[in-house]
Amino acid sequence: MSGGNSVAERALDTDSQPTAVNDFRSRFFSGLKAEPGLLHRWITALITDEMVRQTGTEAARLGWRKWERETRLDDAGIGLDSLARLEVVGRLNEVFALSETGSEDYIFLAPTLGEWCDLVAHAFERRCDEPDLSLGFRTSGSTGTPRKIRHPLDALLAEVAAVAPILTPAHRIIAAVPPHHIYGCLFTILLPALTGAPVIDARDWVPGRLLSAARSGDLCVATPLIWELTFASAQELEQRSPATALTSSAPCPPAVWAAGHARVARMIELYGATDSGGIGWREAATEPFALLPHLERDADGAVRAPSGLPLPLQDHMDWEGPRRFRPAGRLDGAVQVGGINVFPSRIANRIASFPGVAECAVRPGANGRLKAFIVPDTQANARSLRTELRRFIDDALTAPERPKILTFGAALPRNEMGKLQDWS
Repeated sequence: MSGGNSVAERALDTDSQPTAVNDFRSRFFSGLKAEPGLLHRWITALITDEMVRQTGTEAARLGWRKWERETRLDDAGIGLDSLARLEVVGRLNEVFALSETGSEDYIFLAPTLGEWCDLVAHAFERRCDEPDLSLGFRTSGSTGTPRKIRHPLDALLAEVAAVAPILTPAHRIIAAVPPHHIYGCLFTILLPALTGAPVIDARDWVPGRLLSAARSGDLCVATPLIWELTFASAQELEQRSPATALTSSAPCPPAVWAAGHARVARMIELYGATDSGGIGWREAATEPFALLPHLERDADGAVRAPSGLPLPLQDHMDWEGPRRFRPAGRLDGAVQVGGINVFPSRIANRIASFPGVAECAVRPGANGRLKAFIVPDTQANARSLRTELRRFIDDALTAPERPKILTFGAALPRNEMGKLQDWS
C-alpha cells in the first residue's frame, strides 16, 4: 500500500451506518479474492499445525515455506495419508464450517494445495451472505484442555475496523505469528484483506531480521516472546526502527516494554483472548488498557460487543473510569480433583516460590490428578531438588492440590505463540 493510502485513510468507519458491517464483509471477501496468498497462508498454517499435532515434527522441518499451489498433499507429496488427510479436512471444517456446503468430500479427494485453497475459497464465499457466518479457533490450552471457539465473522471484522486506526499507518504487515490463531487471523488475514496492505511472512526469520527489514509504515505483528528475542538481537542497531510493534497473546513483561520503547517507533499491546477477541489496548506498560472503540461497558461492569452480547472476560478488572482498566488476576482456572475445586495457577505460584525453582506450570494430568513442569534455576541440582520439592509439596498443599507427576526441564513448554502448552 503506497503512502497517503493508510488504513485510516481507507475509511474503515465503524461509526457510519448499519450498512458498515456488510461493507466490511464485502471488502473482506473481495480482499481474499484479490490476494490469494492470504488464504494460501491460512490453509498452509492449518495443515502444518495439524501435522505437528499428528507427528510431533517441528513446523520448520515440514517445509511449509516451499509449498506451492502444485504441491501434492498425499503420500507422493508432503506425506498425508488418507487418515491424516481426513483429520486435516476436519480441522479446515472447524474453521470454515465446510459441512454447511458439503465441500469436505471434494477437498479430501483433491490432490494439490492449490485445489484445496480454491475449494475452500468457493465454499466459504458461497456463505458470504449468511448472517450467522463465523470462523472457528482453538484455545491454546494454557489453562486446561484446548477448546473450540466460534466467532461471528462480522464481530471479527468490527474489531479489526476498530483497531485499524490505532495502528495507522500500516503500509505493510510483517507477520511473525501464524494465521490460524485468532490474533494472527485478525491482523495478518482480516486486516490486510480489508485494507489491501501486503503481508510479509516472517514466521521463520531469525529474530534480528524482523526489525532490520522493517520500514516506516510497517506493522510488525508478534508475541511478547518473539519481541523479547528480537529486541535482544537488535541491540547493535544504530537507529530505532520506524515500524510499529504489535504484541498480544500473553502479558508483555516490563523489560520487553522498555526494550521496545528504545527500539521501535511505537509499541502497542492488545489485551484479549480466544474466547472474547480483543478487549483493550495500550502503548506503555504503566498505562491501563483502553477499551477498544467498538465495545461498551454497561452499568454492571460487563463489556458488551456491538451486538449487545456480553464478552466472556478471563480476568478480574480494576476499572479506572468508564473505559480504562487493568487486569487483576484470572476469574476462573479452577479444575476439579476428586470433586474438589483446585486452582493450578495458584499451585504453580506456590511451587515456584520454593528455593531452587525458577518457573513452574501445573495442569490436569492422568487419572484425574495434577501434574507439574518444573524449571530449576541455574544453581539447582535437579535430583536433590526433586526430593526436597516433593517434601515441600506434601507439607504445603492439600491432597487434591498435590501434583502427582513432576517433570523437569530447561524451559516451560510453549507453543509457537509463546503460550504454555501440554507436555507428556
